[in-house]
Amino acid sequence: MTENDSPSSEAFHQPAVPAPAEIIVPQAPLEPESTSAAAFTPQWPPAPMPQVSPDALPPSMPYAFPVSSSRGKIKRRNILLRAGSLVALTGLSTLIGGPMALHWLVRHLPPHPALRYEGHWNGVYALAWSPDGSRIASVGREGRFHIWGPRTAQTLFTSPEIEYQFSAFNYAALAWSPDARFLAFSWADQQIQVWNVTAQHQQLSYGDSVIVSWSPNGNYLATIFHFGQSSTFCIWEALTGKKLFTQDRVEVCAINALTWSPDSTYIAFASDDKLNSVQIWKALSAEQFPGYTRHRGNVSSLSWSPDGTYIVSAETDHTVQVWHPVAGHRLTYRGHADQVYVASWSPNGKYIASASADRTVQVWHPATGKCLFTYQGHPYDVTSMVWSPDSKSIASASSSLPDVHVWNLPTNL
Repeated sequence: MTENDSPSSEAFHQPAVPAPAEIIVPQAPLEPESTSAAAFTPQWPPAPMPQVSPDALPPSMPYAFPVSSSRGKIKRRNILLRAGSLVALTGLSTLIGGPMALHWLVRHLPPHPALRYEGHWNGVYALAWSPDGSRIASVGREGRFHIWGPRTAQTLFTSPEIEYQFSAFNYAALAWSPDARFLAFSWADQQIQVWNVTAQHQQLSYGDSVIVSWSPNGNYLATIFHFGQSSTFCIWEALTGKKLFTQDRVEVCAINALTWSPDSTYIAFASDDKLNSVQIWKALSAEQFPGYTRHRGNVSSLSWSPDGTYIVSAETDHTVQVWHPVAGHRLTYRGHADQVYVASWSPNGKYIASASADRTVQVWHPATGKCLFTYQGHPYDVTSMVWSPDSKSIASASSSLPDVHVWNLPTNL
């Protein structure tokens, strides 16, 4: 990364943002009004989003059954019976044992995921699927991560339990290196651990963090450390622990999420400020570009599209927004009935999946906002979600229950 990579200020000129409209899906893709080809190379300027007729898209499904030719067609009567049973059991479990009783009852009812991992003894806080597709890492409330097979649910490795320390931030973070050899792990606001997964030992530890993100080129780890209502952002040399850059953002409040651009040149941050803004910085420098401020709720997650063109952000106001770093707002997805915890692009760039407190994971088209598929196998809010590298499966979990669901998307999606 050299200083010559720095884009001109003109490349990030922010055009005037129109007032919010009632129409969610625009008729044509937005294009930057003034964009230099040098910015975000080689992904810049963005290619137009594909225009797909909503009539040509498959309808959303009430349940995400495992893809299997032996099931045949699902009758509407069966779906209604299953839904009624779930409602009845929800009330029954409240009387006889609360959430864990409901968990036991629901796991015996359809829809079943294609696979269920039950190695944790309490809620699951974070998920990460290895880039080679062979392993999933998950962190439970017990303060340790598990690595297991996505096809067998067999536990391959379990880290030592971290001694619990009180923290206002009860969540964890996981990030695989792009070559799938190393795993970065942080628990609450304690030290970052970098594990050699092949040798099954801790390579090194450094800093403190509640958010960890490995750069796509494999060279850096970006971390966020919370102190009260403020945050400190750092970039580290991933495998040496050398601190390369640090920035205190005391005046902007806490940083809730971050995402790297696919070329590892830029980082987008979601701040818990009055504007619920997202800012874009050039990595390893304090160079900052105009941000995006059209969120109405706090931003809980960010994901950059694989081609570097758009960013998707999940919000606490039940919506998900797709927007361009220069041209601004493109689309608002309103399919959820409660706050959205995670929204992420599929690795092939064709879909977005969003997980919500409404107990669903919804897969939808980023150009039209058309919901293609809904998974409703969780009895509590879905707080973690990750795509498989081949974009054919999703792993999802709740911080209230100890299991992870791995489920397949329909082959005709």
